[in-house]
Amino acid sequence: MSEALNTAHWIDDTLEHVAERIGDPGPLVYERLFVRAPELEALFVLDTDGGVRGEMMFRALDLLRDLASDEAFADDLLAIEVRNHLGYGVPLERFALFYAILAEIGAEAAGDAWQPEHEAAWRRVMDRV
Repeated sequence: MSEALNTAHWIDDTLEHVAERIGDPGPLVYERLFVRAPELEALFVLDTDGGVRGEMMFRALDLLRDLASDEAFADDLLAIEVRNHLGYGVPLERFALFYAILAEIGAEAAGDAWQPEHEAAWRRVMDRV
């Protein structure tokens, strides 16, 4: 199995654990994000129904899967999102924090099923971010 297919497999496995045990990870991801980067919460003041956060979570998961599978356009899409978010005052480090929180939640959801391969897959994706 190629490294990209292997990475994609373990990322997908993580997301399956999250879906089975947590459901939508969005509320938990944003809760932790705002604790660790409280300055970001003010950017969502108009998102009273969570729609913006939901759309961002969807896009983040879509990008995650592309990054895991070595899709050629993933780096360009990430660069576009980083550039867009810089306009809101969101530095690149916050993207890494977002995905680190998602990996942390995945590890918690997987529990005893979390393997070194999960960790390696997330590290590989984080290196791309």
